[in-house]
Amino acid sequence: MVRLALENSSWIKLSDWEAKQSDWTRTRVALDHHEDELNQQLDNKIISNDKVNVKRPRHDSNSDSNDTRRIQVMLLCGADVLESMGVPNLWDPDDINQIAGHHGIVVITRGDVNPAKFIYQHDILSKHMNKIIIVNEWIRNDISSTHMRRALKRGDSVKYLIDEKVERYIFQNGLYSVAQSPHVEVSPILDLLSKLNNNFLTNGSCDSTPTGHTKQISQPQQHRSVSRTSSAHAQSGKKTKKKARSRN
Repeated sequence: MVRLALENSSWIKLSDWEAKQSDWTRTRVALDHHEDELNQQLDNKIISNDKVNVKRPRHDSNSDSNDTRRIQVMLLCGADVLESMGVPNLWDPDDINQIAGHHGIVVITRGDVNPAKFIYQHDILSKHMNKIIIVNEWIRNDISSTHMRRALKRGDSVKYLIDEKVERYIFQNGLYSVAQSPHVEVSPILDLLSKLNNNFLTNGSCDSTPTGHTKQISQPQQHRSVSRTSSAHAQSGKKTKKKARSRN
């Protein structure tokens, strides 16, 4: 699904290395692997161009002063993930130290979480404050995978919230216990409103029938209907005048 979502992206790439591992992979291990892989590719390019063998230093939390790497892979996460580093026994303290001290962290604010305050109060993260970048989310976006899974399980529409190809893949493979087709509206009211909206977009008007279907009415018929209505009002006015005269 990530591959489908990124098909039209020119600057985000997918790595399936972690998904191919036989067991759960710690965040630190994944960051170390991708940084080593990228720098090795860079070294190979330098060697092919300059015919010079450059050896890359392996990851060592004490080697920052002599680290000559050119590509740095940082952890990008939300403030909620950052706060999870304060949950006892969830993160290895050595991993937190390596991630924050060697790689660095880019954290995006989410909701009412205050990452700056949390970093200050965290014994390990506070030592590496200069390597942690906080990005303020001025335009709040509450869309999350949890919300999407809940909506899909309940049969609610997720149109325009996820990529159309991803939505189609979810329905085709029956993920998250979905039962409806992505091209079938769950509510008959939504289906009726969709038809009404389509008719309005074509500069027509709609007349709802008892069966819930819509009927297109042409402009000349509308004018004739207005004329008949005006005539009826005129005749009603004449009758009222006649009655008034007869009373006089």
